Amino acid sequence: MADARREPFGRQDMTVEELVETASELLERLVPEQTRYKVRERPDVRTIRYYVSQGLLPKPLDYEGGRARYGGAHLARLIRVKQLQAEHQPLRRIKTELARVVDEQLVALLRRSLSEGDQGAASAPTTVDSLATGEPADETERLRTLDLSPGGQLSIPREVLGNLQQRRLLADNLESLAQWLRAVDAAPEPGRKGDRK
Repeated sequence: MADARREPFGRQDMTVEELVETASELLERLVPEQTRYKVRERPDVRTIRYYVSQGLLPKPLDYEGGRARYGGAHLARLIRVKQLQAEHQPLRRIKTELARVVDEQLVALLRRSLSEGDQGAASAPTTVDSLATGEPADETERLRTLDLSPGGQLSIPREVLGNLQQRRLLADNLESLAQWLRAVDAAPEPGRKGDRK
């Protein structure tokens, strides 16, 4: 059992409960906090079944004794879903990204992230296009761009998203910006006296 805990991505015999437990342990190291209030921070059995039904995770490998069995690819994809949700990506975009990557690349990325995390290094790249090399291909991959309504965009360096303290500071700044935008909305425009007919 100790070997399975050290190398969970090599397993092919996890029950859904073991998948949940293993993913939760790894997410503590890879995604310390989920900031979206509608998203579960840690997966549960129901979440896994939902992800399978939506095509985010493949169907179980096998059924042994009437119980579904999952493998390392399920674990890697589950962790990747949670990483991208922590970056505020919607499930439809996550599904598209997961369709573009092979299991071996994803497992390699997560192993590298875990290894670097244990050594205190910076987090590994987080885009599918950079999985093979481990390095962002260009400047656009160094930034995570979020589309805002109406027509705005916010670009955040990935190293900020990978650092809990920096993410919290950014969240505080964004809350201040939101308050300012609401105040500007409530105040009359300079130079306008009001529309009187």
